[in-house]
Amino acid sequence: MRSSKVLQLSMFLSLSVMTTLAVGQSGMQVDPPLDPIPDKIWVSRIHGVDSNPGTQASPVQSITQALTMAPVQPNHPTIIMVGPGLYTDDQGPESFPLQMEPNVSLQGSGALET
Repeated sequence: MRSSKVLQLSMFLSLSVMTTLAVGQSGMQVDPPLDPIPDKIWVSRIHGVDSNPGTQASPVQSITQALTMAPVQPNHPTIIMVGPGLYTDDQGPESFPLQMEPNVSLQGSGALET
């Protein structure tokens, strides 16, 4: 019974690979695999400066700036790490509505802090 399931799985995987190769060779655009390690851009309303590189040690100040720094590549995810603070357009350099790309996500410091 076990060898039958292994054989079925093996045949399924082989068929999947052949289908993928055939689709890739037929001229259809096939996206490269997703980069397993997303980039992180750090934002701190309190300690950040928008001319900083967006690292944990030197964060940018605004989510808007972090979004402009994120690479626009569907296979390359970016997480914007949003530190504690109030992010508004009347008290800082934010520009609303925020224009998000599909490969970018925001991660806050928590409901009581961000």
